[in-house]
Amino acid sequence: MKDKEYPNVVDFLEIQAEKNIERAREGQIVGNVVEEHWFIGKDGRKYRSKAELYEANKRGDERKGRGRKYRGLTVLMLMLFSLSFASAVLISDVTQGNLYSGESANVVIDIKNTLDDDIEDVSLSVVLEGLPFITLGGSEDSEAKIGDGKTESFSFRLKASQNVEPGDYNLPYLLTYNVQNGSHVQKIGSVGIVVGAKTELEFSASADGPAIVGQKGKVTLEIRNLGFGDIKFMSMKISPQGYTLLESGDDYLGTIGSDDLESASFDVIFNDEDAKLIATITYKDFENNEISEDIELDLTVYSRSKALELGLIKKSYVGVYIGVIVALIVLWFVYRSVKKRRRRKKKEA
Repeated sequence: MKDKEYPNVVDFLEIQAEKNIERAREGQIVGNVVEEHWFIGKDGRKYRSKAELYEANKRGDERKGRGRKYRGLTVLMLMLFSLSFASAVLISDVTQGNLYSGESANVVIDIKNTLDDDIEDVSLSVVLEGLPFITLGGSEDSEAKIGDGKTESFSFRLKASQNVEPGDYNLPYLLTYNVQNGSHVQKIGSVGIVVGAKTELEFSASADGPAIVGQKGKVTLEIRNLGFGDIKFMSMKISPQGYTLLESGDDYLGTIGSDDLESASFDVIFNDEDAKLIATITYKDFENNEISEDIELDLTVYSRSKALELGLIKKSYVGVYIGVIVALIVLWFVYRSVKKRRRRKKKEA
């Protein structure tokens, strides 16, 4: 069955209401029916007459018109705002050399002109007030002109103070230029630079107490971080030479902070005077680079005779004492045996 078409929703509701009233009069609808109907406006509210409905819909249309107008203005403003960013003078790139505490490095800032006009008298200054840096050769660099769509580099040489902490820093700048239409522009902002930390480790190896060939002892590796940055995820693997490990030669040291140290010890039996601590050390430096170092350190191990000569150990007389005791026991038995034989001879005589 094809639905009937009505000019609009209001006409449809009015016709349906009239039909319901007629059906109620004829008894087709059971219940209390009020012989009046409502008109539903575009705002979803009920109105008693077409006149009220017309006025309500008219007010709603006027409000929608104003809303569309404001939305149009908002979109236009956003488009203009986007265009102002699309066409501007901006920092396109920043490069720097390795910058460490007490040292200097070049910082190069690239400026790109995306305007439709050339810009002139372009000046870029870095503002270092309150920062642990100074410039070598001036804090300002300039270019007479940057053409439309062109990029120019502005270079500075920065020196970090001796006590600067490694890490990331914001470097404020002031950019000024003239546009061909006669306007003078000043812009402030900042770029990021990094102060790194050189890795400087000191290794030392030792044997606890006098290490003597054939005896049990302990080998210790000490690692000191002399750099300004932390060393992370450090581990080590020992390759024994001149001794036998009595436990695993692997150890994990973790993080070693600046001006701090960690150590690892291993139980061993010394086999040779020419003993060395050979190890592979792996870690991540301050810039998160994975580093692997092979180290070889001499250990001081003595032969027994050398240790006795140097007085590191005392000569043991245990063997002598045992020999004397054994000799005395033997002599005692000999004496007893001789004495018994003499007694027998006297009785026989």
